[in-house]
This record gives sequence, structure tokens and C-alpha cells, in this order.
Amino acid sequence: MKKNLSQPDIDFGALKEPYPILTRYYRRIVPLLLIFIGVLVITTGLATQHAQEDIYLNMATIRAKGIAEGVKRITPAPWNRLMSGKHLSDAELQALEKAFKDECDEFRVDKLKVYGLDHQTVFATDPALIGKVESGPVLEKILQTGQAHIKLENEPQGESYYELYVPLESDGKIIAVFELYEPASMFNAILWQAIQPIIIYPSLLLLVMIFSQGIIMRSAQEDIDQRTRAINTLQERLESFVSKSAVDAARHHDGGGGIPSVQVTCALLYSDIRSFTSYSEQHTPAEVVDFLNEIMTMQVDAIHANGGDVDKMIGDAVLARFQGPGKERDAVLAAMEIQKRMAGAQFPRGIGIGVYSGNVISGGIGTENRQDFTIIGDAVNVSARLCSLAESGEIVVDDATLTTAGVAGFAGQEEVSVKGRSGKLLVWRRAVA
Repeated sequence: MKKNLSQPDIDFGALKEPYPILTRYYRRIVPLLLIFIGVLVITTGLATQHAQEDIYLNMATIRAKGIAEGVKRITPAPWNRLMSGKHLSDAELQALEKAFKDECDEFRVDKLKVYGLDHQTVFATDPALIGKVESGPVLEKILQTGQAHIKLENEPQGESYYELYVPLESDGKIIAVFELYEPASMFNAILWQAIQPIIIYPSLLLLVMIFSQGIIMRSAQEDIDQRTRAINTLQERLESFVSKSAVDAARHHDGGGGIPSVQVTCALLYSDIRSFTSYSEQHTPAEVVDFLNEIMTMQVDAIHANGGDVDKMIGDAVLARFQGPGKERDAVLAAMEIQKRMAGAQFPRGIGIGVYSGNVISGGIGTENRQDFTIIGDAVNVSARLCSLAESGEIVVDDATLTTAGVAGFAGQEEVSVKGRSGKLLVWRRAVA
């Protein structure tokens, strides 16, 4: 059909496809949940690590203070000389070394360094490191801020250690910095034990939820697919009972109530089977229906092929409408094609066709609960009258429609009277060649 209708707001073609809820779930929801799990794991791990580091530093502070107090208690004079930066005798160094060793064993510290305020190593469990100056930024930052610090250090032998820098204070002032070493494996094991229940169990719970939701979504998708197929099948069946114009009008009507009626100009094709009553009396109902379906199918195909739309089927009659540019020519050519196909099919009955152009009212006709979308008006009546004037295998067209169509091959010009009209109508006839 050539009628130019504006595009509807709703994409009815898309509505024929089932909503892809399962695809949307796996492509949109699941990635978001996995990202959430990843973010949860990372943030929880970082937060737990930070908290664990704080706990570790607090423990290191307690151990450093314990070692310092023990050494001071065992060797008070050498300890005071060490903290004041004075030179120590060999005996004092030996006493300090033994006191530090005993305290480190008691607090389970494998390696220890003690830095003075001048960054010099005043004591170390490794005697070769005593007297060396630490120039790293970590020690300088601790001396400035007084905040303990933890740092991961990889040894050349491949073993990793956490270096725990702890400031030692006296009367509110830093007097030294203790550096304790702890194997990274031990710290990581403690960290893993801390974050394991926080990360693994919620993550497993979310994964189980994703899997369970997937099962629910799959079941919902199957139900949606089944319902969509059923609706599409029902829609196709219902659309086969009405014209394309009715379907288009319903789709493009976005307001409430019934479809409004409009006046349009159409070229109308009206056909009717000749002597159909006698055929019906001589054949069984099944044979009559088969004959009607066959002859109707042939007519509908020819009408659609020429841009027309079947408005209604009335028993053995067909009313078709043609709109848009060239509608008169389309209607005449469709009538000629129908008669040509009829002649080739050798049906037991022929048809007569009337073609007429004019204004009609197009819209929903009937009550609020039951309507037919159709066309009414004088033009419909005239087309039916011209059909009644046509013999079997003949087409009757009014002069105005034929002139506009510009189709040759019509003869038998005559004036005919049309019921309801005061004047006569000039028509042309064409029989099957």
C-alpha cells in the first residue's frame, strides 16, 4: 500500500522479539557484580592490610620499648652513654651486646638496629653494621614526624622482610629509632588469616547468588520466549482477519478511545463472483469454502502486488482500497491482473469488477466494544454498483478514473444510472482478452 504514514513512537517490530533478559543479565548485571566483588576484595584487602600494619607497628613499638627498658635495666650506664652518643669501651659494648641479645631472644626479634639522632647506627645485631650512617628518607621522616613506619625489603638472597621503624622517646622527645626485622612470610600469613573470612565468604556468597540468579533468569527467559511466540502467533492470526490499513491505524494511534475517522481519497476495486449462489447450492460446504479460499487468495495476491489493501471480504465479494500517487492506475492494473489470472485458472465461476475513485470516510465503525476499521461513503456504493454492471470476466471503470490511470484497452463507452445519484455516470468496459 502506498499510503505514507508517519512512524509510530513504539517500535512494534522490536516488540515481536522477546525481551533478552538473560543476555542483559550476563552482559550488564553479572559484570557489575564481578566488578563489585573485585572492588570488595581489593578494598577489603587494602583496609585489612593497613589495619594489620598498624597492629604490627603497635606490637613492634611495644617490643622496642620492652627491649630498651630491659637493656637499660641490665646495663644502665652503658645504655645512657649509648643514647647520649658518647664513646663506649669494649667492655661496655660487650655488655650492651649481651643485654640486647638476651632481650631480643626474649621478645623473639631476629634482627635489630638502633639509630641515633645523627642517623648513625649505634647498635646492630650484626656488629659489622655498627657505626654506619643510614641516609634513607624513611629514617629522616620518622625523626621529623615521630610516626612509626613499615617497609617491605627484598634481600639479595631472595627472602623478603618487613622493616619496622619505631621511634623511642624519653620525656616526649625522640632519643633513638629502633629498626626491627620480621619475615614477610609471617606477616603475610597473619594478613591472609585476617582477610580470609572477610573476603572469601562474601565473595562465595555473591558468586552463589550470581549462579542462582542465572538459573532464575534462564527460566524467566524461557517463559518470556514462550509468551512472545504465543503473542506473535495470535497477533499474526488476528492481523489476517483485518486489513493492513486497520493494523497500521491501530499501531499509529497513541491516544485513548477509538481510532478517529478521517476523510481520504481512494481508488476502489470491488469484485464479486458471478452465479455464486447456484454454485453453493450444487456443491458441499467444504467444496464451497475451498473454492472461495482459492479465488480469494488469487485476488488478494494481485491486489497486494499492485500496492492495494483489502479492506474487507463480504461473502464472495472483495473491497480493496488504493491510496497515494498513482492509485487510479494501480487499481485498474490490479483489476486487469485479477481477470487475467482468472482466465488462466479456469475456475467454474468468473468474477465481475468495478473500479471507481472518490472520497471516503476511513475509521473505526461500530460500538465501543466492537468496531470494524473500514471505509464508507458514496464512492464505495458506486464501486459496488459498477461491479454489479460488469459481466463475468469483465471490468467496469468510470471515465474519470480511467483517464487519470492512462491505461489503454478499454472500450464500450456508455452512460449508466447509479442508484442514489441524479445524473448518469460515463463508464468504460474491458473483457478478458
